[in-house]
Amino acid sequence: MPMRGPRRTRSPRTDSTVPPVGDEVDLYALPLTALVARLSHQLGRELATDYAAHDITAQPLDASLFILLARADARLTELAARLNTSKQALVFVVDRLERDGYLVRVVDPEDRRAKRIQLTRAGHHVAQRSDAVMRRIERRWRMLAGDWAQLRSTLADLDDHR
Repeated sequence: MPMRGPRRTRSPRTDSTVPPVGDEVDLYALPLTALVARLSHQLGRELATDYAAHDITAQPLDASLFILLARADARLTELAARLNTSKQALVFVVDRLERDGYLVRVVDPEDRRAKRIQLTRAGHHVAQRSDAVMRRIERRWRMLAGDWAQLRSTLADLDDHR
């Protein structure tokens, strides 16, 4: 169980070591990369719990795709660029979600050779659940984060400078 308690002021970490398995975990001493990974796992667990409670068979990692497609249908290449993944990796996900009845491929009215990805009614339900869970998590994090605008800006800068 991670140690929790009042925040301690410390010098920033410059190494990237984590304690061995079985050792007590001091969250305030973990490298930033480990903390980001833990938050990502937390998000995935909460989405998985919600999906299971609503008989949703999609994977938590699909949540961003559902939320994007709820706003508008899109070509696979547009989605891959927006999700920062390869078209090849996204084809695998889209095939699975289409097979499970969450989305469909339709002819693009602007280019009949191309396909657009659209959510089905079941896909819209997953998008609503995903959005609700992510908003709930963000509200909780926002209460704890202090300067939310600065945190968002810093995280965006980290992603922008990869």
